[in-house]
Amino acid sequence: MIKVKNILLIFISVMMVFIFFYGCETKKEVERTSQRVLQLPDKAKVLSDLVKLRNGIATYYMNNGRYPENLEELNISIDNPLEDFVYNKNNGNVKNKDYPQF
Repeated sequence: MIKVKNILLIFISVMMVFIFFYGCETKKEVERTSQRVLQLPDKAKVLSDLVKLRNGIATYYMNNGRYPENLEELNISIDNPLEDFVYNKNNGNVKNKDYPQF
């Protein structure tokens, strides 16, 4: 009878440890997923701004035969400040500082 109780106690202890560690991993996954979901609107605004800026740069180039000296010359209304973007006036490339992969 004592053996069965010991085995049962060990089994319950192992299961509790397993559930505890599994629960912690799930919590970490939930936190990571929530962070990604919360960043989606920001990423969408950045992508929208980049499309507006790149279209403005292309239009400016077609009209003037050169790229603008800076992004302020475009007079485009965007959601993020222009300081958040890196612009190369030599080739017209524009990127966001926080999302350079876009």
